Amino acid sequence: MKWSLLALVLSFSAQAATCFQREVELETTKVTMAKVVCITDIKITIDPFKDSKAVVSYTLDGVAKTREQKIYMPIERRDGRYGIYFGYLEQNIEGGFCSETIDARITAMLVMDRSGANAEVESVEGSVTETYDNCHSDGQEIQSIEFKKI
Repeated sequence: MKWSLLALVLSFSAQAATCFQREVELETTKVTMAKVVCITDIKITIDPFKDSKAVVSYTLDGVAKTREQKIYMPIERRDGRYGIYFGYLEQNIEGGFCSETIDARITAMLVMDRSGANAEVESVEGSVTETYDNCHSDGQEIQSIEFKKI
């Protein structure tokens, strides 16, 4: 019985680096955003008894980073694969409490098989939002940034 339960915890890792490049400049100088994002490793762990998670290793303009995120509800796609919105590979915020704030973020969409196998990065996007009073408003996107696969 113990072996059958252990078989349900699946962990898969993808090793090939996939790089994306930002081809536009930011419309503001108040925040920064990496120009090149390379996803170097994606490890997906699907566990029905604990939190499932994605661990992504990547570089931002050559600086190595690793981030872990829980997987709650993968998005089932028409092609039979599942998508995971992987938030905040990078986040830079300028501003203060209850004041004007500018926020630059880079996010990725990861796709995988139902079991977590064959995980890969499908797209990388950036956004810059501005809030006039971050205590009382949600902010407005002032620039949407596409990263192209290189």
